[in-house]
Amino acid sequence: MIAIVNEESHVAARHLDVVGRADLPESRKKARPSSTVRRLLGGRMRGYRKAAGLTLEQVAQRAALGSDTKISRIETGSPDVTLTRPLIQGLLSFYGVVDPHEIRLVMERVDQILTDAADPWWAGQDGVVPGQFGDLVTMEPLADRITDYQSEFVTGLLQVPDYMDAVLQHPCLTPAEQAVVDLRRKLRLERQHLLRGKTSLVYTAIIDEAVLSRPVGGPSVMREQLRHLYNLAENRGNIHIRVYPSAAWEKALPMTSSLTLLQFPAAQQCGDMLYEENAGRGGAWLQEERVETVKASLEQLREHALDKEQTLCFLDERIKRLV
Repeated sequence: MIAIVNEESHVAARHLDVVGRADLPESRKKARPSSTVRRLLGGRMRGYRKAAGLTLEQVAQRAALGSDTKISRIETGSPDVTLTRPLIQGLLSFYGVVDPHEIRLVMERVDQILTDAADPWWAGQDGVVPGQFGDLVTMEPLADRITDYQSEFVTGLLQVPDYMDAVLQHPCLTPAEQAVVDLRRKLRLERQHLLRGKTSLVYTAIIDEAVLSRPVGGPSVMREQLRHLYNLAENRGNIHIRVYPSAAWEKALPMTSSLTLLQFPAAQQCGDMLYEENAGRGGAWLQEERVETVKASLEQLREHALDKEQTLCFLDERIKRLV
């Protein structure tokens, strides 16, 4: 339980009283929610604290939170601190946050962590989301800009069902392995809703020329996939598909075979995040010290990729070859 006492006009004079079991470890019966969602929440809380002109030490001194370690853990998205709605609401009041819109955004993030929304249906399915792929799926809807680079397959967000089946299916699958493939297909189709309907998301896919030259699933499947890419590139203003020509490899060498850059609204108070994937083994988030270097490499790929008209011509030519 949190109670705000001695309310004054100056935020530095406010006091936050925390009582109850807020410092006890979380129950082991429920899987910990995504650390990346906590990171988003922590970034916002750090921004509010700094806007109030308070240090971690000052917050700890004026609030009954034990030490500045707890505040630091909240701001860094650490899973080693128990979050509650009263705790975050109390901190918002302590920092002088009164905008209803801001408060609503923060509490939605808290609810996402505390409720089943942070523990999706695939969380308990072994093998469906290898590596840290589950975090990527959780973070994608929160971004306002996503940039993909792919050199092995068309990115999952843009795959048509038959191409998807050709990528996911393998000979001699056991019943258990087939069940995992079916669940991965279901998840991939659900992810594609991200790009449907009215959305403010700006999505850019940089696809290596070699990917579009491989007859994955056979000519008819590849023709359908190429037509899908052409239609998206021509008709969707927020979806940018760019072919990375083989000739450009001498100018800008890709640093990885598969990379996803997530960029968030300024209000999220969260820095850019880069996810590197290894085919069939999931992937991982790049450490912060590598983010800027790899972002610069990705920007080079964008600069040397074909523009919209060139990409449309490339796709049209490939489609005609398969007719």
